Amino acid sequence: KLQSYIVFASDYTTAKFILYTMFILINLFIKFIILNYILGFYGMRHTIRSAYFKAKIRQYCSTNPNNNQPLLHPLWITGFTDGEGSFGVKIYKDKGYTLGWRIQPFFQIKLNARDLDILSRIKGFFGGAGTITFEKDSAKLVITKLSHIVDKVIPHLEAYPLLAKKYADFELFRQIILILKQKSRLSEQGFIKILNLRYNLNNGISEELKELYPNLLPVLRPKVPEGVIHPEWLVGFVDGEGSFNVITVEKISNAASSYKVWLYFQITQHNRDTLLMERLVTYWGCGDVRKRNTAAVDFKLNKFELMSKIIIPFFHKYPLQSAKYLDFQSFIEAASIIKSKPSRQWSTEQFNKIKNIQSNMNKYTKENLVETEGR
Repeated sequence: KLQSYIVFASDYTTAKFILYTMFILINLFIKFIILNYILGFYGMRHTIRSAYFKAKIRQYCSTNPNNNQPLLHPLWITGFTDGEGSFGVKIYKDKGYTLGWRIQPFFQIKLNARDLDILSRIKGFFGGAGTITFEKDSAKLVITKLSHIVDKVIPHLEAYPLLAKKYADFELFRQIILILKQKSRLSEQGFIKILNLRYNLNNGISEELKELYPNLLPVLRPKVPEGVIHPEWLVGFVDGEGSFNVITVEKISNAASSYKVWLYFQITQHNRDTLLMERLVTYWGCGDVRKRNTAAVDFKLNKFELMSKIIIPFFHKYPLQSAKYLDFQSFIEAASIIKSKPSRQWSTEQFNKIKNIQSNMNKYTKENLVETEGR
């Protein structure tokens, strides 16, 4: 056919144009095939990945709280909430409501996807309340139903109070829930009360609401009572905000290498909870509190003797419940090697062994997720 086009073309320019057009079309077709293959490959990966986590969510999200998993301690729930929980009230326009505004309270815990297991157990603790959803590499449990918040979340945190500054968020949230429960939100007076409470909760209210209600009297954030630090609360708090690390340093001088290894335990919070961090120093009798240049504050400990005498035995007695348990196991493995070498003079082989342990810590993989099941 190509020869026919050339033979019967009465004009050389026309023939050249036809050839050039065919060349362009063939190139476009090849690029289309390649692009379609690439998109199909990544689409398949995304489908497989999504299917994996959706299957996990279905597995973990049974509303039956008696799913043969260890029951979480009530104080662990509170400690974990102090670290990872959040309370919020969404207020947005909806013509279907009397005042034209819809009020949606929620309690939420958002984690890395490796902790789907612990989200399921928290859901079971609250009697199956809430929904677990997955997005990219994170998963979250969200409780929005008013009756679940009233019957499950509020009574628990009244019986086992929060110790961090998050207590103030909860108290404002609780007062809003009481108004919603009484249905006085249907009146403008009730709505204004909610706005006054919402004003100092998280990011406050929108500029539009401030303009519509310029005479609001924001409720001050409540003071946080100094509750007792219980070991189960502390385990939950560390499951949320703590980290176990192995630090390795290699120095090369005159073609010879020297090695340093140490363990590092840390808990990080907003600097408004500096007092709570200082109370942890008193509780354990070790560690330091240091403020960063940012808005964060850390409880830190890197002394091996104190780590082996206090911190490691503590978490042996009160085990971690989240996937952070895996990091702690690696932490213990490194500690046993360090303990066997009082001189701290490391051979290359020993140093590489510790580096190998270090490289497997804080990895949020599917394999780690599977390992935590049923523990």
